[in-house]
Amino acid sequence: MPLTGSAQEESQVSGACCFNSGACSETSDLVCSIWGGIFFPGGNCADIDCPTNCGGGCSPGEVYDCLGHCFPANWVGDGFCDDGDFQWDTHTIYLNCEEHAWDGGDCTPPDSIPVGYGACRMQSLTDCDDPCVCDVMTLDDCIAMGNGTFLGWGTTCLDSTCDCPPGFTSDCSGNCFPIHMIANGFCQHDEYYDPPDPDETGFWLDLTCLEIACDGGDCTGNCSGACCLGGDCIDAMSMIDCTEQGGVFLGPAITCIGVNCNDYLAPITLSLPLSEGDAFEDRSLDYSVSTGNGITACAFAHSSSDEAAVNVYQSLNESPVATILTGMTSSSTPLVDTDGSRIAIGIGGEILLYTEDGRGWTQEAIITTSYSELGQIIVEGDVIFASSGNEVEIHERIGTQWQYLRTLTGISGTIKDIDASGNSFALVSAWFVQVFEYPYTSYVRVDLWGTNGYVDLAIHDNLMVVSEGPGFYYGWWNADLPGQVFMYERSSPGSQFVLQDTLIALDSKSDDEFGQQVAVDDGTVLVTAPGHDGQLPDSGAVFVFRDVNGQWKQAGKIFPTNAVSSMGFGRVASIDDSLVSIGWARFTANGDLTLSGAETTLLAEHDWINADGGELDSSENWSPQAPDGDGSAVISIPNDMLISVSGSLPFENLVVGPSRPELDLQFQDATIGSGGSSNVFIAGAQNYKGNLSVNNGTLTVDGSMQVGSAPYRPGALTLADTGSVRVEGDYTQSKIGELAVVLNTRPDAALVVGGDVTINGTLSATCTFYNSDPEIGSTWSIIRSETGLDSITDRFQVAVLPGVGRDKYLKINYGESRGNALSIFLTVESIDGLFDVSPSSNLGVEGMATDLVVADLGSPAGPPDGFEDIALTIAGNPGEIFIFINDGMGGIDSQVTYVAGHNPSSISSGDFDQDGNIDLVITNADDDNVFLLLNDGGSVGTMSVQEAADTGDNPVDVAVLDVDTDGDDDVVVSCAGNGQVLPDGSIYGQVDFFEYVLGFRSSSLNKLGDVQTADQPGPIDPGELGNSKGGRKLIVGLRSANRIGRIGQSSLAGFNWTLEETYVVGTDPITLETGDLNNDGFDDVVVGNNDSGTVSVLLSDGVDSLIPESTFTVGDLPQSLTLLDYDGDMDLDLGVVAELSPGETAVMLYRNDSSLNENCGVTFSLEQTLEAGNNPILVGNGLLDNDAADDLVAITNNTLFRRGDSDDMVLSIMSAETMSHCYESGDVNMDNSVTIDDLLLLLNAWGQNYFDLNGDHIVNVDDLLIVINNWGPCSRS
Repeated sequence: MPLTGSAQEESQVSGACCFNSGACSETSDLVCSIWGGIFFPGGNCADIDCPTNCGGGCSPGEVYDCLGHCFPANWVGDGFCDDGDFQWDTHTIYLNCEEHAWDGGDCTPPDSIPVGYGACRMQSLTDCDDPCVCDVMTLDDCIAMGNGTFLGWGTTCLDSTCDCPPGFTSDCSGNCFPIHMIANGFCQHDEYYDPPDPDETGFWLDLTCLEIACDGGDCTGNCSGACCLGGDCIDAMSMIDCTEQGGVFLGPAITCIGVNCNDYLAPITLSLPLSEGDAFEDRSLDYSVSTGNGITACAFAHSSSDEAAVNVYQSLNESPVATILTGMTSSSTPLVDTDGSRIAIGIGGEILLYTEDGRGWTQEAIITTSYSELGQIIVEGDVIFASSGNEVEIHERIGTQWQYLRTLTGISGTIKDIDASGNSFALVSAWFVQVFEYPYTSYVRVDLWGTNGYVDLAIHDNLMVVSEGPGFYYGWWNADLPGQVFMYERSSPGSQFVLQDTLIALDSKSDDEFGQQVAVDDGTVLVTAPGHDGQLPDSGAVFVFRDVNGQWKQAGKIFPTNAVSSMGFGRVASIDDSLVSIGWARFTANGDLTLSGAETTLLAEHDWINADGGELDSSENWSPQAPDGDGSAVISIPNDMLISVSGSLPFENLVVGPSRPELDLQFQDATIGSGGSSNVFIAGAQNYKGNLSVNNGTLTVDGSMQVGSAPYRPGALTLADTGSVRVEGDYTQSKIGELAVVLNTRPDAALVVGGDVTINGTLSATCTFYNSDPEIGSTWSIIRSETGLDSITDRFQVAVLPGVGRDKYLKINYGESRGNALSIFLTVESIDGLFDVSPSSNLGVEGMATDLVVADLGSPAGPPDGFEDIALTIAGNPGEIFIFINDGMGGIDSQVTYVAGHNPSSISSGDFDQDGNIDLVITNADDDNVFLLLNDGGSVGTMSVQEAADTGDNPVDVAVLDVDTDGDDDVVVSCAGNGQVLPDGSIYGQVDFFEYVLGFRSSSLNKLGDVQTADQPGPIDPGELGNSKGGRKLIVGLRSANRIGRIGQSSLAGFNWTLEETYVVGTDPITLETGDLNNDGFDDVVVGNNDSGTVSVLLSDGVDSLIPESTFTVGDLPQSLTLLDYDGDMDLDLGVVAELSPGETAVMLYRNDSSLNENCGVTFSLEQTLEAGNNPILVGNGLLDNDAADDLVAITNNTLFRRGDSDDMVLSIMSAETMSHCYESGDVNMDNSVTIDDLLLLLNAWGQNYFDLNGDHIVNVDDLLIVINNWGPCSRS
């Protein structure tokens, strides 16, 4: 309706308008009313204190809806369902959630509401004087209170819950935040929250306590609890950190009180992938796999135009012995099943049967069912079962013909699974199991608990296994319950099944999909868990249960050798005796299949099961039976354990998997095997190196030994204080194998080999605690070969030796001993005094650093001065950039701060505008962009912030190199995404390339292109890998694939960067650097593997590629590393941040002695351990005092949580110890020599404090005399 004159005049009255969140704007009454504000006629915002709803973020009488938008509180229960149909303050309002009791009953609740308890906050939404009460109750009871706000299932009341305004509750630290943020699908722990009241200070959200149910389940992975790392229990560790270290997470509600971690440890079996063979070059295997009588059959995945085909494998052979080509196509991957005698292939509504006739697998028959599409097929002898919907059609072979027998009907809806054993057949639907006996006319019924999830079964003779999906128990929903697996037994076929046991996984969670499939054979049951996080998120696992003295117990797990995120290992499992086949599949969030495959393994015939160690000869320590002198024994429990040995070992072969046993020979000699055919194989898993340690005697292997194996199975042989090994046959050490020797007096070499020796990988040595400072000339024999060693080919790629002082080093020697034999031995030799480092400057810093760079950005006087400065990115919303200006003496003069975007993640430096000054480039992870800080050569405080350029999802690292070969610095950004599975089955990841374009009116970052790497790229660094064309490469860590990638330029015109090759490294390569480690003129690559606790070294091949890695152990969770020359010898040394013990990190400083050891690829000596107890998180380096040695920069964080006080982070600078002494002697420019250059610097600073040498705060004649008296080279003493 048109406004009248008086109404128009009234609507044009100006004044102050208060909006939600306390914002104020001076506008007209009409505009204010349209925007839902509170109008103050004639008012000025400067004079108005905008009212709020009891201190909340909305106006009086308003609260937050389900998504955080303000609305009138009286809309709740007003007879209209507010589910996006109405707006307030221009926002669509949603009240259809449990927090608002489904709009006070106006909206229809969902069909399935969890049954459980949570915190109920009872208070009027609008009356600020109404007292607040919090109590734990059901959702229905909370709604019935009339004024209750339900905080979520599993939440409880905090002391500060009622201290918050309506619509808010307390986080774990007592700060108020909106209730709608709980269980909103995003883990917002450690995010910065700005309260709506501008007078209140923002804070870091603390959401990982049990009282708010770990953010309503959104932060379960970050919520801390008890973690078993081997036999040690660690409190207050997150599930993510726990599983990354190969631990078992016991749950956020668990503490270590009363926990024996060895109860949670079980043997680990690793499976191997089945290969596709040569039949098809462009097709992969499906996850439909079946095993019977030593035969495994696996279908090929295909599209509707592909021919249906099945590979056949014999025993543990990874390559197919045959490929069955059906000559038929179908709209879906064919079904497959085998009993070892026949292979049945289901296509559409037909079943093709194949038998082996000595010449190959030939077609026996085609059975046409009455169904258009089959659900499952089972072949058992001369009977075929085919299901579809709620029916099963049975066909029987009579004579030479297959005939229809009958059709069975499920009594509770769609049939979920079928299985057969001998004359017994079982089918399961939602509520019942029906078990039939031949001729399948009647059945025995077994009632289930009932579930809306998956159901599966397996039957073998008189034993039946049934699994039910997670979350249901006796028909009631409980979100914390994992899947359940029940064991039933009967006395004879046709009799009733009786529930005997429930199989419980020691570390299964509700989202592990425990029990998605089950399989049984004799005394072994397999239970799959494709969502298990044991190696990587959702990588999957298969649990092994065995009948031990009449009780079913978890006897182990099966993991894939090469696990990747979201692999879904365990979609299908099949077992025949000890032969196991397992299918895996990766799905998108929409449920679309993208990648699949199948793997196989053998379960051990003698499996060590005592995680505490014990007597080797005790039968109680083995499953399913103790070794009796022959066969193969397996030790694969991921734990350090002491095993006592008395005499010869009772088996022919020994496999040490992801386990670290120490054999205590009790000062006797012991032997494995006889006749020269025995084998010892040591190989771990991705995130747990296998290690066999021998002590107190000599172990003789009457055969061969292999240490480490591909694909990525790192292994180590450790010869402890008084231990040694003699291998009568061949000794092979792979590139990911390690020989670890304690340097002690022995009658012979630590390792004696009678056969051929093949050496790759790593040599590591340690001194005994009573001889940590050996004398010059001390010698230890490491390997003696009775057939000879080749000093060219039999070389350790990496040696990690103990530091024996800065004036000594350990030299690796090849020499003759005892006739024609050749040995490798270590000798302590002298060297001119090198430098150690010590702390020279510490500075407390507020906030949490995410990355650092060291570059010459400026000086106390303004322009760059040749002394490098330190720049940090600081997390936050927005984040910040801290620049610490060098005082010219290795300390900090001042700090400059710039505002960044949301959660800046990385920083690097380069001259992007070609003006001769070093600029900065920064990525903002939450904004998905990158921007420049340009340095004009004046004051650091006047750098120019450039407009940000968009990147891919979640930029995590940035590097600088000349992308387009035009001679200037360009920008490369690594974008990790958030684990999204793409339609092609890969996990998102890309690397973006930018150039800085100088314009007449404006300049900007221009994107040149991107490289789709997939697999969550992380750290990146450029390097010159070779002298061929295109030697300039970019190395990127592919974190979810456990690889690094080499990106280079092709010969094509335009943007020509491509992913050329990938290389296997350890699990989760989180940090890397390139640099020339062996002084051959080409850059090598060093990688820190976060989950493996190792560092990988990949040397350049001198062309443009890398030699496959060697590894060495540095401690758990290596998270940052840097290459530097800290000792001034022109070699690149290594600094690594890793854990010395759970929760205690330090900086390990490895001196590079490669130039002193020509018989090894790279030699590191662990010289110093720094910042222990201070929790270092980042490490870098630079020339901070302009001497001959690089200085070390570490960022430490002494607090447990990443937020809080101003002193929760410390910037620590560590310089060579001799530098300050030389400076005080007159070496002003710290070039290790007092010369005319120092004299001129001193004269230029006359009368000032700068370059004062004697500490009297002024440069005068006394300082001049110091320079004259110490003229010449500095002393190194």
